[in-house]
Amino acid sequence: QPQPQPQQEAGQQLFPLVFNVSTEWVNVPVNGSVVMSGVTGQAGQKLVLTVIVDSPYCPGSLVLNGREVASSCVPCTQWLQLYCVSATVAFAGEVVSWSQEVTADSPPPTFTNGWFNSSMVISDAVKQQHTQVDLDYPIPWEAVDLDATWLAPGRVLAYFYLEQPKLQGAPPRAWLNNTELPLQMAFNGRSHKAADTFLGWYADLSLLEVRTLHQLSVLIPPDQAGFHGVFYHNTVLALSSQLL
Repeated sequence: QPQPQPQQEAGQQLFPLVFNVSTEWVNVPVNGSVVMSGVTGQAGQKLVLTVIVDSPYCPGSLVLNGREVASSCVPCTQWLQLYCVSATVAFAGEVVSWSQEVTADSPPPTFTNGWFNSSMVISDAVKQQHTQVDLDYPIPWEAVDLDATWLAPGRVLAYFYLEQPKLQGAPPRAWLNNTELPLQMAFNGRSHKAADTFLGWYADLSLLEVRTLHQLSVLIPPDQAGFHGVFYHNTVLALSSQLL
């Protein structure tokens, strides 16, 4: 039975296709190597990089940012001259991801209300990312701005994620190293503070010591159900081009 063929516009190059990393340039020269430059991936992570090449032969090696890495090559399909070149690579640095979880543990799926206890460490990478934001955007934020957690993004904020936080209900409470941690109400703007703009509660951890183990205890009252954990606000994915 005939197999479906990929559609290609005039002048459009479908291959090579790269998965799990970003790259500035890919070339498959006549010597049979896949050469990639400007390769970046998530810092602190090990992953499988795959490149699909349109070639009459299986490329014999893979070169990333000027360095040859161990790789494998197998046919991708039975109906085109496509080969999948794969390699397991690790990128230097510490993991920082979008809305990264603050605590070492997550609440179980069955968690409704009551106590949640865990530990946390603010990494150098998280702290440096927020510090760099202040250096890049030296905006003189005012106190009225701080209820909007997306403003003054240089703050290291911990957001207590509730599915449907209730402004009129009893608020959650938290203790850091056995000292109660002040929780602030979060809104999606700085001027209209009402139930329809209320997002929940956050804590400012900007002054907390980095690379230090801290104990965090959270108490969720019965009328604030749907607690899914504590997450950083305003962290973004950290990338690295340094291969380990």
